[in-house]
Amino acid sequence: EKNVAVHNFCFSTNLIGNHLKNINVGDLAERLTQRFPDYALQIRSLNSLLHHDLIEKLRKNGYQFMVSRQVYISDDMACVVRKKDMKNDFRLLRDGRYSFRQLLPGSPYRDFQESCRLYNQLYLEKYSQNNVQFSAAFMRYAVVENVMKLWLLENQDHEAVGVAGWIENGEVMTMPVLGYDTRRHQDEALYRRLTAFATQYAVKQDKIFHQ
Repeated sequence: EKNVAVHNFCFSTNLIGNHLKNINVGDLAERLTQRFPDYALQIRSLNSLLHHDLIEKLRKNGYQFMVSRQVYISDDMACVVRKKDMKNDFRLLRDGRYSFRQLLPGSPYRDFQESCRLYNQLYLEKYSQNNVQFSAAFMRYAVVENVMKLWLLENQDHEAVGVAGWIENGEVMTMPVLGYDTRRHQDEALYRRLTAFATQYAVKQDKIFHQ
């Protein structure tokens, strides 16, 4: 079935802005069905914790709801950082073996190629080709347009071994780009370092971490 996705960022988790939360859903449906008469309307990534009022408005206007996947939402970061596992992961960020480097609009294009390669190793080659597929050009565009914050994880030889990229919408952030060199030994804890770094950012910026 053909469908129109409203306010769709094309990421695995779609952040919903306040303008959509406050929109008249009846008017929205009328306008879009006139413009796309043969299409179903779709609003992605809704959950009762962050979008309760919008869900109720949609329900009253006859929208149907479908479960897509399990999500994890950290809305009490003070509780998150007190957990023993999280404290251990934060220690990894201070062991001096790796460092993070933020990619900027003027960063070399090869950095975005490395970011794409590392994401692909984890999400496409290890998990599934059905996951979201990015290009280096898109990652660079997202950084240039300030849509995404993108970081490379580098070892002491300045080799890129991991990547983390997140987007923000108000008080909520999500990390659609995550990847690492899957050939590295598990003891290097690359995944834990990447997620700890993103969690640390969420704590410092007082964000809700939507995963």
